[in-house]
Amino acid sequence: MFNHVVTHRIDKKNEYIPTCLEVGQHKVTGKVLVCLAVQRQGKLADAYDHWIIVYEFDQKNKYRCSELIR
Repeated sequence: MFNHVVTHRIDKKNEYIPTCLEVGQHKVTGKVLVCLAVQRQGKLADAYDHWIIVYEFDQKNKYRCSELIR
């Protein structure tokens, strides 16, 4: 059983599919970094849009999330 910390939607329309997830801790600040790779189908049948989203969670600020890159 896990304690719920935070919930964050990738996109409102659920167009993006998560393809990879990596979690680590920043060596200098100690903040938790979550890197999420997502993709969605583009306008052409064999074309895909790829995104890497980096979330930063601050343990000292009650795990407040800030989105760094999208």
